[in-house]
Amino acid sequence: MLVALYEEAKILDIDTTDIEKVILENVIHKDVLMKALLRLIAVRNLPFNCVTWPELHLLASALNPQSSSAIPTAPITVVKALGETFLAQQDLVRKKLQAAITPIHIAVDIWTSPNRILFLAVCAHFVDEDDVVSKCLLALPTVSGHSGRQQWEVLHPVLREYGIENRLGAIISDNSDTNDKLCCEIASYMAGRGLSWSAESHRLRCLGHIINLAVQDFLFLKADSVDVVESYEEQEREGKALTEQEEDEKSIFFRQFGVLGKLHNIIVYSRASAGRKREFEQAIGRESIPLDNRTRWNSWWNLLDAALKVEAKIDTYVKNNLAELKNDLLSAQDWIQLQTIWKFLGVFKRSTLVMEGDYFQLDRVHVEMEIMMAWIAEVLVRNYLCP
Repeated sequence: MLVALYEEAKILDIDTTDIEKVILENVIHKDVLMKALLRLIAVRNLPFNCVTWPELHLLASALNPQSSSAIPTAPITVVKALGETFLAQQDLVRKKLQAAITPIHIAVDIWTSPNRILFLAVCAHFVDEDDVVSKCLLALPTVSGHSGRQQWEVLHPVLREYGIENRLGAIISDNSDTNDKLCCEIASYMAGRGLSWSAESHRLRCLGHIINLAVQDFLFLKADSVDVVESYEEQEREGKALTEQEEDEKSIFFRQFGVLGKLHNIIVYSRASAGRKREFEQAIGRESIPLDNRTRWNSWWNLLDAALKVEAKIDTYVKNNLAELKNDLLSAQDWIQLQTIWKFLGVFKRSTLVMEGDYFQLDRVHVEMEIMMAWIAEVLVRNYLCP
């Protein structure tokens, strides 16, 4: 098939007259073609050596017999062009930041990659010269640790590079104590330059993370339970095989969370092998139920939302595997309790989604907090105080 395509391309090239070649070459916008190629590579995460792929050049030739020659064939050319493009775009961002009509507010968060490298995401929020609320990712550098000092050692060069040290507004981050230390480091630096920047008043906490902490207190019985859950997730990410005894200990641990733990154990069991996964999906008539995780409490709501739709089918699956799942068999009362938990978590799910939008404003924070507080009070009265 591929050989036939190449033969067709050769015929097209042979049948093209000299004057037609000149015309075809003239209609090629080489700069636009190069920018499109670089965008394709960057956005779709293609390897730099894709420019050596015969298939890519064949596609270009099929569109325009003369266009293949406009595509570079050396990966180093792509590397150099991408570097130049990045610097040009970075300069545009720098000018936009410096022309902003408000201070530059910075959101920071540490992300751990699958290969255990820490990255500090640095995002800017500001109102530009056209009075438009704007945001952009300034940098994603590696950071050696979570401490406030280590974060500042990475954040400071970013602020200097964009020339916004003196225009720094609020720092938005999660509730970790290390971020308090980061703000203290910034305040100390600013004071040394004769600038006023308060570590207390300029520190904004992520409301989504506040909700996460509150719901974790509801989901997990003890503070150290969160760390244990995280350790199990770490083992799963690393693909560590547990012994039969370790698997039993893990199931017992999750069972202490009551009906949520039982449901968790059922889903974990159904994912333990390709055969089990296939049997489970056939039994419930859909793809596997999404599994919960510690860092995203909404995943527990997603787990319940999917499971409650196929409640009877999950029961049938458990009964067909009763020898292994007898301790996690869910009764009719258990399913009612799961339905109640799903409904309770739904309001927090909604608030989290509302506040993730680009246009969510600070004045809405109090509104959302009032909604959640009223909901908690209503549930407490209805389920615990009413006779």
